Amino acid sequence: MSGFRKVVITTLIIASVAIGIGAYVIFESGLGAGEIADNFRRLFNENNININLGTGVDVSEESSYPLAGKRNIRLETPVGDLRVTGYDGDEIMFNLEGKVPERYLDRYLTIDESSDELSIYLYKDINGLNFSMGGNYDLDMELMIPVEYLGDVEFENVSGEITIDGINAKEVNVDNISGDIILENGSHEKIDFATISGQFLSYSAVNHLEGDSISGKITATGVKESFNLESVSGSINITALDLRSDSDIETISGAVTVEFEESEEIGYELSSVSGKISVEDESGVSQSSQSLRKTAGSRPKLEVSTVSGRITIKY
Repeated sequence: MSGFRKVVITTLIIASVAIGIGAYVIFESGLGAGEIADNFRRLFNENNININLGTGVDVSEESSYPLAGKRNIRLETPVGDLRVTGYDGDEIMFNLEGKVPERYLDRYLTIDESSDELSIYLYKDINGLNFSMGGNYDLDMELMIPVEYLGDVEFENVSGEITIDGINAKEVNVDNISGDIILENGSHEKIDFATISGQFLSYSAVNHLEGDSISGKITATGVKESFNLESVSGSINITALDLRSDSDIETISGAVTVEFEESEEIGYELSSVSGKISVEDESGVSQSSQSLRKTAGSRPKLEVSTVSGRITIKY
């Protein structure tokens, strides 16, 4: 993540039009968080945006799919709120309510199913989408996944909230442009997220947390072993059981707080251009205005750097 130190100019413009679609971020080449843009371009499929989509028509969908053999579950949508919940059952269930433009009534929903994967797409391969003008095309989607499912899941949204509750997928990949990402109860080996405008909140147990945020708070309380995080603007608050492998946080503007609940000793390298640094352990509190460093033998090391914002570490 050393690319953050190479930043010369960072420009963040969030253009909100009714539902807040539109974010343009200019980084110098080499900025790690710039990879987010590549992920989000896939959501638009490189399409242009037009204005008038026509009259909205009510839609309702209910479908179910066998869980047996599935190793990956995916849902992509450019608009609407998505709630993913775990339940005691043996099928994957998908429910949808809302409005879609009349011209896309026969092709707004695409479902691809194979023996090992289920993919659900809203407005796949459709040009000229702009849901902010010409009508209300909100969608409410619910994806119910059996709690016994231990494969991977992928969720992408452009405008709307993503809430994940009570699933035990091995790896969770979730991207959002304008809207919060919230993980409630659950247990995962890895969570990988990206968000432009919206906060990331995770209360799920996760071995490794990885993610990028442009403008929004990052909060995670169930990290077990390690994390790698980048942020441009927004506070970062992490509560972890222990530090099992090297971890790092880099941010331009935002306070960083990391607390380890079970670690008795860690190594760290902390730096801030403009912000106080504080480390609290059994022996007391160490403070600095620019940097603090400590080695702990073969123990993993925590690196935190910020341009403008305080750093607080507790263990």
